[in-house]
Amino acid sequence: GLEIVTVNEWEGKLCFTDVGAIVYYLKAVPWEVPGFSVATHQHALFALQERLDAGEPLAFAAKLYLIEAHKPGKS
Repeated sequence: GLEIVTVNEWEGKLCFTDVGAIVYYLKAVPWEVPGFSVATHQHALFALQERLDAGEPLAFAAKLYLIEAHKPGKS
């Protein structure tokens, strides 16, 4: 029952320079990795740190959407 006002789409890469930034990001967007915590994902975080230590950049493909909608008859 909503009226779409604006739809924007972005596709690109999310780049991180340290594992702490990834943790911060995943805490801010919990739908990306449901149930994420440092304790439950410690092994994966250490693996990402090893990639950084080897000089490999941490870049991940991403597709984001921004949709603005409202009830018909309202501005």
